[in-house]
Amino acid sequence: AYPTQPKTKTKLAPVSIAKVSLKPKVQRQKLLAPIQRMPLHLALALKDKEVIEKPKGSNRGHPIDDWRKAFKIKKPVPWCAIFGSVKSKEGKVLRPSVWSCAARDFVIKKRSWKLADVIYGRYTPKPGDYRIKTRRGGNHIDIFVEWDEKKKVGKVIGGNVADRVLLRRVTLQRMIADGTTHITEVDGCHRYYSSAAPSVSETATAAKSLSES
Repeated sequence: AYPTQPKTKTKLAPVSIAKVSLKPKVQRQKLLAPIQRMPLHLALALKDKEVIEKPKGSNRGHPIDDWRKAFKIKKPVPWCAIFGSVKSKEGKVLRPSVWSCAARDFVIKKRSWKLADVIYGRYTPKPGDYRIKTRRGGNHIDIFVEWDEKKKVGKVIGGNVADRVLLRRVTLQRMIADGTTHITEVDGCHRYYSSAAPSVSETATAAKSLSES
């Protein structure tokens, strides 16, 4: 007969839940978290956020002169609407189609909401929408980057602001005070996705694919 080994109880080491690795899940969350749906015209506008007039206060400089020439305007003029029009055309905005050097033309019947609609929750600005306001010397147009409906705070980007393309914070109180009149709903091209402004190569690739479609 073969000798038998005494039966012993095998003690299992306690598993600490805190030590369980969640790396794959965490990495997946980190990968997905920054991805945001951003219309192409907004991504292109953000790419130009370092553009500054040269000399300052001249309404001139590169690429401001090129944007103005697209309208066949020789003399320097206020260029916020020119910036908005050029970026919207480059970004293949679906609706509305605006090509104008006047900010007031970005107020579109049946697509523009009054600021009161934002105040009372009838409309929430989304990335890519136009903001039109009155200011000394004429009207002005910005493009919404983001808007927090709960906190009533967001960001916009626009040309001809402090002699440059400027990304800045806005609040509902600020919009009431600065003469914001309308928010125009924009259907942008979302075949380009990004969480930040595209690089030059990314922009060229996106623009080429869109022109070929």
